[in-house]
Amino acid sequence: MRLRRYIALVLSVAVLLAAAGCGDRQPVPAGEQGEPLATVNPNNEKRFAYAITYAEDSSQEVKELAKEMRKTLRGTFSSSVTLTTASKSSGGMEILIGQTGQRETQEAAQRLKDNRQLYYLDFIIKVIGDKIVLYSENDSMLQKAVSYFTETYCTGADAWNQLTTLTEIIYEAPLEAKPHELAGTPLEQFTIVTPRDMEYIYGRAVTELVEYLNQDQGYTLPVQDQRNEPVEHEILIGNLEREESRAVSVSGENAWILRLANGKLVIKAGSSLALWAGIHAFTEEIRRQAAGAHLSLADGYELTGVYEPADDEYAYVWGDEFNGNALDRSKWGDYYNDPVGNTAPSLLGGQFIQKGYENVKLTGDGMATVFTERNGKDFTGGYLCSDDHMQYRYGIMEMRVQLGVKPAHFALWMNGGNIPRGAAAEFDLLENFGETDSFASNIHNWSEGMYHTSLDGGEFQEAKQYHFSDSLAPEEDLSNSFHVYTLAWDDRKVDFAFDGKVFFSYSLDDHENVDYCRLSTLLLITANMGGTGWGMKYEEGDPEYAELKVDYVRLYQRADIGLFYTADQIAAMERPAED
Repeated sequence: MRLRRYIALVLSVAVLLAAAGCGDRQPVPAGEQGEPLATVNPNNEKRFAYAITYAEDSSQEVKELAKEMRKTLRGTFSSSVTLTTASKSSGGMEILIGQTGQRETQEAAQRLKDNRQLYYLDFIIKVIGDKIVLYSENDSMLQKAVSYFTETYCTGADAWNQLTTLTEIIYEAPLEAKPHELAGTPLEQFTIVTPRDMEYIYGRAVTELVEYLNQDQGYTLPVQDQRNEPVEHEILIGNLEREESRAVSVSGENAWILRLANGKLVIKAGSSLALWAGIHAFTEEIRRQAAGAHLSLADGYELTGVYEPADDEYAYVWGDEFNGNALDRSKWGDYYNDPVGNTAPSLLGGQFIQKGYENVKLTGDGMATVFTERNGKDFTGGYLCSDDHMQYRYGIMEMRVQLGVKPAHFALWMNGGNIPRGAAAEFDLLENFGETDSFASNIHNWSEGMYHTSLDGGEFQEAKQYHFSDSLAPEEDLSNSFHVYTLAWDDRKVDFAFDGKVFFSYSLDDHENVDYCRLSTLLLITANMGGTGWGMKYEEGDPEYAELKVDYVRLYQRADIGLFYTADQIAAMERPAED
């Protein structure tokens, strides 16, 4: 388990604290040591004085370490210990972990930033009033802060008594400053600019670049979409509506180019995969130069290349751009579990009729429209399904989609194919349940005898929810514009991403009995309304027609682990064995 690894790091963190000369940085006047901290709740002597409160968006590792802290405190003081999230905090004495949004957390964060310029890999433990704040901008370092606090102060009464009302500890990570620069401007002054609907396939390289500089130099390059006003120093990713980006062209689908001009670095490519390679090449150039001195690129610098994927890198294997006026029936067909013509009761006393691919239209504009509609008391739904035509195991599935209006229920999901086996995974990338400003992701296990588990409830209930808001277009919801939805699935984890950024991750290493997550799946894109079994209730006066628009569907796989099944292979697997 990762938890054990982080606790094992406590001793090394303590050594680093001493080596960095940080220790307890207590601004305590001579003769003042502060007051000891309480151990018993004033309202309940059987409860520990401090509740443990972690930020709503804490990583799974931080949550596990918070649980370990609670367990340790329980044993030390033979008391019950409250563990909760920031949104459920009742105030009072608390150990605040991460960005809880509380005033004390903000104060400690500012103290950390004021301590030194390269603070990103630092952490702070600070007592402020009736709060003990544990904070870092970096999740890995926050984990170390929680581990250090648990091992140093929670293992015994004497250890706890080392804390006082004046305790302040700042750990400064040892960093070797590298004055990287582009056209004479420090790299840390640049802003990364991307399309609004960034794709994960190259967005992961943007994340790699930001994280590398975070961990190596301690500063964070801001990432903004191109709707923001231009600033003087920018790294422009992809085909943007910026003059500098339009001035750079690239020849060939797999080609990429880096060009530095007028204080802006342009990275463009002939495809999304090649764009990943170009951004990755820039990060590698920083690494290479940093091994000797630092990166220094002059105005007019240019670097070009061609993306040729190795077996452990991604290649395009399947998809549909929906060009033309008719659905490509070599890619899409019936869903075995809900065939065209299937019926069920509707909420208005009529029938819900599954029309499947019959409720899909192409009009030559490069889009597929999947629609659902009402006819009196009856409703019809539609879908795109790859069942008999394509199934896959592991890969990056990306879809650029615009959802429809309430109360229609839309879903982007992968389900186990109809081939002989005892279990199947269902990966729900998006289920909006009729909402237009939020959706949920999920992983289901379906096994013989209808045994079923999912990530509903428990530790993943909040983490798998996505709530949409856009400060640049506050009036918009998911039915107003296109966004990129991604399921990135390999043999180690499943990532769910929105516009290129992961919002929920499920590790296959840290959970037992996940072999069902290593079986092939098919793709479904569905639009339904008026049924009794899912989504927001349909009421009189609601829209009688709703549609989901799909710009493209693209599947990328690695040759070393990916499996891809064509129609002939699927038919052979489904065929009953001969006597």
